[in-house]
Amino acid sequence: MVVDDLRKWYPEIADKLRITLIEALPNVLPAFSKQLIEYTESTFRSNKIDVMTRTAVKDVGEKSVIVQDANKNTHEIPYGLLVWATGNTARELSRKLMAKLPEHQTNRRGITTDEHLRVAGAPEIFALGDAVAGQYAPTAQVASQQGTWLARTLVKMAQAEKLKEELNQLRATNADPADVERVVKKLNRAADVPSFTYSHQGSLA
Repeated sequence: MVVDDLRKWYPEIADKLRITLIEALPNVLPAFSKQLIEYTESTFRSNKIDVMTRTAVKDVGEKSVIVQDANKNTHEIPYGLLVWATGNTARELSRKLMAKLPEHQTNRRGITTDEHLRVAGAPEIFALGDAVAGQYAPTAQVASQQGTWLARTLVKMAQAEKLKEELNQLRATNADPADVERVVKKLNRAADVPSFTYSHQGSLA
């Protein structure tokens, strides 16, 4: 571990060396599995790394940072070296869409969707990948699966539209009930679209 090496190489600062990890979310590595999150946090603790979750950085000074915890209490943490890793903000197109739907789009990080990737407040629009602020991390693996799911869903929607037209024509011409029933069954299958479910295929770092 880097921390152990630092203490070994620089014994004169071993007692003073303190590393603090500040994370605004409930846990570190939100894109990974629960087991890996628990392992990582346990490893940090065993290496005397302080982990502050549910804590947001409010201000950065020349020698200290101001943070706010989950109870809205602020603390000042002095530092010698600050390493900052931050996320992405919503793109302009996403922000404009969200501004049109203020009652439904309340997450500043990105677009809110339902389990079928439909935009909350505008179900005729789909959103996926980095544009979405949902339960899944904005990784390529998630976006790829969402794209595949959406492509299949759009195909089924197109099939359903054609089947509706066919059904209307059959009913208008008093067609054989067996033919009507056949089309109805196909239409029901095409209209049955399962919600998107992410399947984590592993991570490589």
